[in-house]
Amino acid sequence: MNKVLRFVVLIILCLIIIFPIVNIIFTSFKPSEEIFQAKYQFIPTEFTLQWYEEVFTITPITGNIFNSIIVAIGTMIINLFAVTTAAFSLSRFKYPLKNALSKITIFTYMFPSILLVLPLYLIIGNLGLINKYPGLIIAHLTFTVPYGIWLLKGYMDTVPKSIDECATIDGAGYWKIFTAIIIPLSGPGIASIMTYTLITSWNEYLYSSVIMSGRNKTLPVKIAEFIMETSEIRWGTVMAAACIAMLPVTIIFQFLQKDFIKGLTAGAVKE
Repeated sequence: MNKVLRFVVLIILCLIIIFPIVNIIFTSFKPSEEIFQAKYQFIPTEFTLQWYEEVFTITPITGNIFNSIIVAIGTMIINLFAVTTAAFSLSRFKYPLKNALSKITIFTYMFPSILLVLPLYLIIGNLGLINKYPGLIIAHLTFTVPYGIWLLKGYMDTVPKSIDECATIDGAGYWKIFTAIIIPLSGPGIASIMTYTLITSWNEYLYSSVIMSGRNKTLPVKIAEFIMETSEIRWGTVMAAACIAMLPVTIIFQFLQKDFIKGLTAGAVKE
């Protein structure tokens, strides 16, 4: 009986989570008459590509997609270098205030992003990086790097230090141990960092809306404009753009989900 109840509860929760996503997809294919009719129609009686044609012609989002790709990939590359080196340091070396530094790192991730908007804007402005890719990448690194360090350090802690000692006896230096041993053995953890960084940077709205403007706006900011800057909200356009925004994230997660889950759980249990 308990198993049946748990199964029913899980089914209900899955339906609650999946329904909005499926509704967005179906709505993006509905003609305008069905979207605004009084009687709600879940599955469209007639499928149309009108809204997808509109987001690529009348209100083109191709440039915004390109901006999001540049920012997400740039954030991921810099984040991987910073996270892997910092996590290796915290996992393998002993130095003063190491534990305090580790705790401060995760505390910075817990700090509300809204409180950092003004200070970050002033710093990025003083660097002359407002409305430029590097400026937004720096902003995204403020929350992807701390979480990545915390996650990857836990994973690296599961790699036996005896492997390092054997490599040292064979004459390997710290850099050799890091690149030839720790990085390959931390593959699932690194895949988790890559997945998290790409998805988070791709979906981020707050910093993107403040730092970027004009042609350099990212896709989430452009989608929000469809709602905020028009007297008549064209929900079909919004839903079509949302489907396009979901597609890369879905594909990436499908390829990396096993390593992502393994990386998240590997450091949870210490042997």
